[in-house]
Amino acid sequence: LSSYFDFKEAPDADCTYYFDLAQTVAPMDVHDKLQITSTMRFFGAVRALPKLEEIIKESERIQPEQEQRMDNEFTPQGKLTVLRHLQVYWSKDHPHRRQERRGIHTSIEVIHGFKIISKLVVNAELDQMTDLSEEEAQLLKEQSKLNLTDADDNVDYVTETWNVLDISVGGIGGRLPAAASDWVKIGVLCGLKATNSDLWWVGVGKRLEIDAEDKIRVGIQMLAKKPLSVWLRSLGKGVELVSNWESSSGSFKYTYLAAVLVPDAQNSYKQATLLMEPGGYQAEGIYEVMMGEKNNNIKLTSLLTEGADYEHIKFQWMNSANAAGA
Repeated sequence: LSSYFDFKEAPDADCTYYFDLAQTVAPMDVHDKLQITSTMRFFGAVRALPKLEEIIKESERIQPEQEQRMDNEFTPQGKLTVLRHLQVYWSKDHPHRRQERRGIHTSIEVIHGFKIISKLVVNAELDQMTDLSEEEAQLLKEQSKLNLTDADDNVDYVTETWNVLDISVGGIGGRLPAAASDWVKIGVLCGLKATNSDLWWVGVGKRLEIDAEDKIRVGIQMLAKKPLSVWLRSLGKGVELVSNWESSSGSFKYTYLAAVLVPDAQNSYKQATLLMEPGGYQAEGIYEVMMGEKNNNIKLTSLLTEGADYEHIKFQWMNSANAAGA
């Protein structure tokens, strides 16, 4: 699509971004009140949108029934996620940062990696898990490598301390320590905890830049301030549902997966999304959420984003009453 990319010295309807050769700042959005100077350069990819739409439709048409990946290759659904992301940010009406940011000087503890995060955020009460035989409980214990009666024991992790410089409703901006780890990348999943709190938040790295003092600045988008770690029991999908053939095999065992529920903007789980390890997403996959006194079944509907060690997934509750209870 490179032939559709526009780069011009004057404002143009197809150029939605600009930078200034006379300033050492990142590219910015073109707006109506912009004072044009001779050192500004304008660029964009609006003309690529029709072609991009064709690629998306064709990719949706040839989606394989069973998504497979080789080594570190992204899934077909993950590639579609990127295409749709480009479709949003290349358009004339792309999202803008609208939240007010205020300066603050504090520090936070930071961890990374889905497995550690899922163990440290607030856990659903494991003693409320329903319909588990002793054999299945033992299997789940082996898979989780945790004691089901005390999920916070024996979790080995190391935190980093970052300085926070500004904060908004949906994110924080900070500065990395001099000996910053190489895991800090755009798109990485991280857990965040204020020094005076016991609760872990979940966020994702969205921005990295070098500031005027030659320090690395990082921007974190907040995914959840009230994440909830749960276990999912796989029930299959469609005609492959476990309930359709479970009784035919006495040796059958369920598969359990760790997941983190991400509440919506109102901190409600009615419209929650889900974080899982890579490979967890299967279109139309059905799972039982192991929490509460009732069986809460969900169906995975789409892959929102895909990172190196996590997938952010949209799902629907299969029983509205159960969703309200959740």
